Amino acid sequence: MQNLINTWATKEHIVRETEKALLVEIHARRARDGSRLKWLPKSQVTWVDNEDGFVETIHVPGWLARSIAWA
Repeated sequence: MQNLINTWATKEHIVRETEKALLVEIHARRARDGSRLKWLPKSQVTWVDNEDGFVETIHVPGWLARSIAWA
């Protein structure tokens, strides 16, 4: 199983959706602007319930998470 990274993005963070990708607002904790829009291929997105079970968040493989500018 590949290493999945939580983006903390939920369905509410989806700005646009195409057949093959999601445009998601990713909160960049250390960024001065606070957030970014990032296209994520649907084939690489895994929805996982958070620990409390209230909402699903988008998890992506480590290689894709590195392409998202966190800082």
